[in-house]
Amino acid sequence: MPDEPPREASEAPFQEQLSASNEFIRYGWAKAEVLDFANIYLTRAYADMYYDDNGYLVLNGRNQSHRCQTSYSWWDILDCVGTWDPSGPYEVWVQTDGEYEHDIVPTARHSLMAKYQARPGWGRHTCRMDGHVPGPVHFHCTGMVYFN
Repeated sequence: MPDEPPREASEAPFQEQLSASNEFIRYGWAKAEVLDFANIYLTRAYADMYYDDNGYLVLNGRNQSHRCQTSYSWWDILDCVGTWDPSGPYEVWVQTDGEYEHDIVPTARHSLMAKYQARPGWGRHTCRMDGHVPGPVHFHCTGMVYFN
């Protein structure tokens, strides 16, 4: 009887292990903000999700949320779009893109992007701001991953 060639490892045991145990549940988020001189947010884009990570695979992205917010009545949200890829097995991500315009200063228009991305064993957040915001303001990007 000839020797069988080596077989590739299946991902199925990892998927079963991930879905059978809460110890691999992760929660990741990203937040992009434009803050005024007193560190009060003017506009914000936020994205978050739960997923499973056993250090080898990331799977089962779920319970994602996408939010665009303003803190003052003179800022309008023109658009807020959420996208995500929950499937894995080597990357899952969630992203929110928001577009904002000032009621009084029509040239004060900007966009924010907040993205949380996970690969096996790690997660990271990235943000971007494009456009113009009048006054003494600054851009702030935060995010984190929580382990169960």
